[in-house]
Amino acid sequence: MTKPGTGNELYQEAILDHYKNPRNFGPLDPCTFSHDGENPLCGDMLEIHVHLDDDDHVHKARFEGQGCAISQASTDIFLTHIQGQPIETVLSMTQNDLLNELGVDVPNLRIKCAILPLITVQDGAKIHRGEMDPIDVTRTD
Repeated sequence: MTKPGTGNELYQEAILDHYKNPRNFGPLDPCTFSHDGENPLCGDMLEIHVHLDDDDHVHKARFEGQGCAISQASTDIFLTHIQGQPIETVLSMTQNDLLNELGVDVPNLRIKCAILPLITVQDGAKIHRGEMDPIDVTRTD
């Protein structure tokens, strides 16, 4: 548990805010690709939509789905972070990059919830580029 007045408390408030008031929730039309992600251990389910511009930068990204506060907030924060980024940068991001962006210590049991949006976008981009078989459903189990 975080002690009151610590910097981590501000990040926890941000997580709750993104969970309760997501900025990137809803459908996206047009979109370049959409991909579903699932964490069956927790019940998190995402559908992420990404629209790439002519230079393969993420123009806009949105999501639909349901899940725990960590997965939903992580998705919203991650999609905000990648907008404007080249898809190559997004593909090279690591689990630690996303966890650092969240700014809170995520318990080991919740890591899969937090990284679901990263895996979902990366798999969707790979399928879009023909680098991955679309039959490979994003799962974090």
